[in-house]
Amino acid sequence: MRRRQQGAALVVVLSLLTMSLMLGVTSMQSSMIDERLAGNYRAQSEAQMAAEYGGSAEFPGSASHGKGVSCADAAEYPNANVGLEEWGDERSAGAEGVYYRSLTCTNSEGRDVQLFMGYVRPGDVIIAHRFLMVGEGAEDEAGVPFPDGIFDYAILSGGPYTMNPASSVSGESKMNAGTHNVPDPRSRHPADPTRTGFIDEVKAKLASGDGAVVESCDSSFSRGAASIVFCDGVFEGDVDSRLDGMTVVADGSLGGKKGLKVKGDVAASFVSSGEIRFKGFGNKEISGLIWASGSISLSGRSNISGSIVSNGAIAFNGRTEVTGGEPDEPGEVESGGMLWEPM
Repeated sequence: MRRRQQGAALVVVLSLLTMSLMLGVTSMQSSMIDERLAGNYRAQSEAQMAAEYGGSAEFPGSASHGKGVSCADAAEYPNANVGLEEWGDERSAGAEGVYYRSLTCTNSEGRDVQLFMGYVRPGDVIIAHRFLMVGEGAEDEAGVPFPDGIFDYAILSGGPYTMNPASSVSGESKMNAGTHNVPDPRSRHPADPTRTGFIDEVKAKLASGDGAVVESCDSSFSRGAASIVFCDGVFEGDVDSRLDGMTVVADGSLGGKKGLKVKGDVAASFVSSGEIRFKGFGNKEISGLIWASGSISLSGRSNISGSIVSNGAIAFNGRTEVTGGEPDEPGEVESGGMLWEPM
């Protein structure tokens, strides 16, 4: 009887060992699959960044390769219609084993654009590739223009205006004008009721996938071809060269409780459905439009070249110098904007 029990124990132990071995093998296979998936994802990401690197480095350009080729055919590389010889020379994207090439192709609208292929080739074989189409945008891809007359005043407020005695304003000012006499970025301009509100136009462009608008609530966004950055909430961050030439739009507020810190001279405009708050500029200057449905406050030394427009109150809590006039309008692209489309 005892011997039978010992034999049964051996069978049980062997069964447990077999199950443990199967679990170990399964776990190893799962880890290998996860590792391959992570490697593939990384390679695809590097290929996409390589294509964008090429687009940023070489557009606008005049790639002579591939003219007359369909962009749709080229983006199906490799295929019988478009071989590697149709592409331009291989160029490094700044990392080992990561490259890009470009060609000129015809998009679905019949326009010639540049197509960039970013790819990862650690050896002789391309293991991942992605495409980016770059070109001049169609007329309906332009940025969102500011309403006519927005730069008529150096300072225009619907509510009260408080000014530090050391401040100075060059240009016409109008305070306590009443909200019905001040353009509101949330609603139709009283002088042009056929147009929707500025912020609604920006949101519509973002929803349509227009490359002129990028979404971010801080200044660490990938700019690409965008001329407008939109935040659905509170935009916080530093104002520096990354925002140069941009219009920052928030369907919320700009600066939050702390305020935006200006770290460099920028040609940029700031539009908010709520309040706008700046902490101070030092000797730096903003050239553009500051426009809010709510209040606008500037603390510390500030320099503005353009217009400050608020449906609410405007407060200069430090020495502020405002030079009125219409500068170049960041975010408005009259030539048709840019096409920046991953494929």
